[in-house]
Amino acid sequence: MPTDPTDDDDVIEQLVGFVSDRPEADQPFGDSEPSVSIPEAPSVPEYGTDSFDSEELSSDLSDVDSDLLSVFTVCVLLTKVGVLLVSAGILLVVFRGHLEFGGGLVLVGSVALVRVVHKYRTYTHSQAGNESDPTEHNG
Repeated sequence: MPTDPTDDDDVIEQLVGFVSDRPEADQPFGDSEPSVSIPEAPSVPEYGTDSFDSEELSSDLSDVDSDLLSVFTVCVLLTKVGVLLVSAGILLVVFRGHLEFGGGLVLVGSVALVRVVHKYRTYTHSQAGNESDPTEHNG
C-alpha cells in the first residue's frame, strides 16, 4: 500500500498547529520571538585585515632577544607535544586498555614536559648570571 505524500503534509500541519496552540506553561523558554531587543556588539577595529605585512612582523621580532625567542618557541612546542601525548596516552590506557602504547605515549610526553621545565630553568639561570654587575667580581 503506497503512502500518499499529501497525508504527510496534513500530519505536519497538525503538529505545527499543536505546537503553536500550547499554553505558556508548556513553553519553558517563553515565546519563540524575543520580546527584548538584543543590542549589537560594538565593532572591533579591523587591525591588519588589509594585508599581511611581513616586514612589520620581522621588525617586531627583531626587537626581541633571539635567545628569548628561541626558548619561548621551543617551550611552546614541547608543551603542546607533551600535553597531547600525555592526554592521548591516558585515554588509550583507560578506554582502550592499550597499556604498552598508551604508557609509552605518557612516558614520552612526560619527558617533553620535563624538558620544558629544564629549558626554562636553564634560561632563567643564564639571565640571572648576565644581570649581575661585572664590576663586583673584579674587586
